[in-house]
Amino acid sequence: MFKNTKRGEGNYKKDFGSDDIYLHYKNEVISELQVDKQLFRKICDEFNKLIIDEILISSEEIRLPYRLGTVRIKKSKMKYDDKNKLKIDWAASRKLGKRIYHLNDHTGGYKYRFYWTKGIVKNITAYSFIPTRTNTRTLASILKDKNRQLDYFM
Repeated sequence: MFKNTKRGEGNYKKDFGSDDIYLHYKNEVISELQVDKQLFRKICDEFNKLIIDEILISSEEIRLPYRLGTVRIKKSKMKYDDKNKLKIDWAASRKLGKRIYHLNDHTGGYKYRFYWTKGIVKNITAYSFIPTRTNTRTLASILKDKNRQLDYFM
């Protein structure tokens, strides 16, 4: 049925990961102040959750250090004149047998996305911001929840 083949390479390659960050931490911090790798990872995870909560729940704009810019949720009005720019609702399209588009009626015709305003750094075009799938799904669930009254920036 399925061939036993290896998966292809991922779309997004990382230059540095949490292991590299921990090695840098071990080399730069005084040994008396250092924590083990598990605690370091827990601290980083908790910090990242706090930052994401500020962006998603409190609809804040987060200023990044070293003049890297800001991260926020951007709200923009949808344009319905060009069907090539509309996203296809694949589940509804398969069910009905014709192409159905997401019109974002639940958000009043607005679309929302994570937006990074790039700062002033050398070779800034080499950087990109790609939110995790968990964070984009959390944003979608917040927008679909009728009990929450959040408004994000235009």
